[in-house]
Amino acid sequence: IHSESNIAVNNADPTRIVAASNNISGSGRQKIFFSGDGGASWNSTELPLADGARFDSDPSVAWAPDGTAWSATLGIDLSGGVKVQVFKSTTQGATWTFVKTVSTGTNNDKELMWIDTDPSSPHRGNIYVAWDEVGNRMRFARSTDNGATWWAVTTPPSHRAVGTAPPTGHAGARDAAWGAGTSPPLEALTDST
Repeated sequence: IHSESNIAVNNADPTRIVAASNNISGSGRQKIFFSGDGGASWNSTELPLADGARFDSDPSVAWAPDGTAWSATLGIDLSGGVKVQVFKSTTQGATWTFVKTVSTGTNNDKELMWIDTDPSSPHRGNIYVAWDEVGNRMRFARSTDNGATWWAVTTPPSHRAVGTAPPTGHAGARDAAWGAGTSPPLEALTDST
């Protein structure tokens, strides 16, 4: 019943862990698991359905430097809409609030989230979400103010893409790599802005 799982440890407090998985044949809402003792015990909850979604898919989770847990999901509606949506928890994963639909459309796929937690980074706390548009190129969105507002979705020059993770390195450089079909088989992007 659970699939496409994702997990994140709070670097500032490693006893705090959140994980997420699809729950498509259950309630349809993204399942969230959370632990406050380093994984020795777990509780669970579900994201609320938001902005017209009938079920969620492709979970991703991350922790912000301030201890807020974040999750991204694809909110899918009955008309075929596939929205990239973000949620947050200020209760270490126990309860969740819908924050924003980052992208609408019908071909969004496999969104993943990353938050810059490096204490020396000039972009510390920035939230990044990356996904592919089926049969097309990668898409990126970011928030530089703890999710209050989101920059316009950008599309880097690339070939077709399938899924990526947008980690940040030292000094805040964003790096991403993704499978790009058969030619070339892998592409990468680095951006320090």
